[in-house]
Amino acid sequence: MKKMFYYIKMKNTTPLHIGNGSSTFTDLDVIKDKEGKFFIPGTSLTGCFYHFLADEDKKIINPVDHKKMPKQSSFFISDAVVEEKEITYETRDGIALDENKITKDKNKYDYEIVPAGYHFHFRIEVLNRDEKNDYDFIVNNCLAAINNQDIRLGYKTTRGLGNFQIEKVGLKVFDSTNYQNYFEFDPYQEENYDEYKYTPLISRYLNIHVYLKQKGGLSIRTYQTKKGEADFVHIHSAKKPVIPGTSWNGLFRKQFKYYLDLYKAHNEKCCLNMSEVFGATIDQKEKIKSNIYFEESIIENNEDITMVRNRINRFDNSTMLRNLYKETVCYNGSTILNISLNIGNINDYNKIKLIEEILLLIIKDLHCGFIALGGETAIGRGLFEVEKVIFGNKCIYMEEDIC
Repeated sequence: MKKMFYYIKMKNTTPLHIGNGSSTFTDLDVIKDKEGKFFIPGTSLTGCFYHFLADEDKKIINPVDHKKMPKQSSFFISDAVVEEKEITYETRDGIALDENKITKDKNKYDYEIVPAGYHFHFRIEVLNRDEKNDYDFIVNNCLAAINNQDIRLGYKTTRGLGNFQIEKVGLKVFDSTNYQNYFEFDPYQEENYDEYKYTPLISRYLNIHVYLKQKGGLSIRTYQTKKGEADFVHIHSAKKPVIPGTSWNGLFRKQFKYYLDLYKAHNEKCCLNMSEVFGATIDQKEKIKSNIYFEESIIENNEDITMVRNRINRFDNSTMLRNLYKETVCYNGSTILNISLNIGNINDYNKIKLIEEILLLIIKDLHCGFIALGGETAIGRGLFEVEKVIFGNKCIYMEEDIC
């Protein structure tokens, strides 16, 4: 029999939301302890690990005997706590969608997030009663899956939230040869662990990295402005302008549907459906998870410009009297759009190739100015120049290879 202790340190590389069902500060608050500090419940970590593992490994973690009666698990996973003393929470705006991904009337909401860049640690305790079960293999795969983004935590994981990077892992093993040391062991202290190096896994994702440069201004508004700021400002996270994964998803989904419908009109044998790529909501109980992930993009080397504008009467397009407003727009920055396609879930070579071709067409449209991102696109905002695309292990330059 062995008793194994793992001490894991990780960092959230994208914003994070794990809710608690309350709406004290926003419509969807993040979960907090009694001192008002965010943490990741051990139940959330356990659920993500369990969902990721193969069926035979699930049985090891959550054993059931022949009478279908549950037994005590050999796994214990603690809460993941934030190491920083203070957390700066942010608020995002959202809008509810129906089963056709169309916005619902009067269904705007806001939700609280933890920005990227915070450090967490948690513990895994394993009681290995049966030497036949390779618990270390299971833990290794779960940790590697976090780094591969096969495991993402919390809300809106397919739209850029909940990514983590493992920074350090410690391990301490007790068996019949050193069990006496167990009684003096303090599992809460990092220095009591030996260094543990896990084995990386082969990713199930095709990763696409699109290097972009702005052609003018970009306005994705946040309405959570502070005193002294403009009436509308471009959305920021951790004091940097960002492009949420939800914005990228909306742009790509609309254009993807256009090209897929066009392809189906000329190819009756095409059996690819939008739900296989972007997911779908069948009803309140049944949902198809998206197989395409858009990460949040951080804009670098930009210039914020504040300007005064007139409100426009939407009926006759005339300016409204006494309705000036200020808006801060993000100009001339550069960013990277990271897209991950879960080809492991699609399992059809022809479908995967078609998805890849359509994604390249959309990236070309973005480069050529046929589609624009964000608000006020009618006055030239939201345009980008694509400098290069890393498509899997292939590098593509727009001017040379596509346009």
